[in-house]
Amino acid sequence: MTSWFLAAVLLCCAGLSAFVLYRMRRHKQERLELRLLTGRSRLLEEEVAQHLETLQSFDQEAFDAQRQKAENALNQMHLFLIERQAHLLNYEDLINLQHYKINILTSASDHALKDLSPSSGPDIALDSEPYSEPAAPRQDRASLEDQLLNKIS
Repeated sequence: MTSWFLAAVLLCCAGLSAFVLYRMRRHKQERLELRLLTGRSRLLEEEVAQHLETLQSFDQEAFDAQRQKAENALNQMHLFLIERQAHLLNYEDLINLQHYKINILTSASDHALKDLSPSSGPDIALDSEPYSEPAAPRQDRASLEDQLLNKIS
């Protein structure tokens, strides 16, 4: 029975010493963490103080001047973009007008070629009549431009 008692006492002593060692280790870790947190809080305080100093030395007039410069640059860029868009639209209109002019000229040349080509009938004498104007007289450039402008509007 004494051996059981001795084993129980040794077991209790071993448990107690393990608990004390665990508490000492835990206490040491907590002190280390506390030192780290203290250092971090001191660094944060220094950073906050630095930012407060920067805010106190902040020059509102310089900021307003920089902001005004940025707004002017933005407005200038906006105007350049609007002008560029207007030029692009003008070029697009010019392309459409050129396509229309090409279509008119090709259709006019097709009509002229049809008028000049001999018809299939053999009873037409070439020299029997003096030269006469074609049925549809050629329009001059001004009238073509007027028609084109009327169609565009």
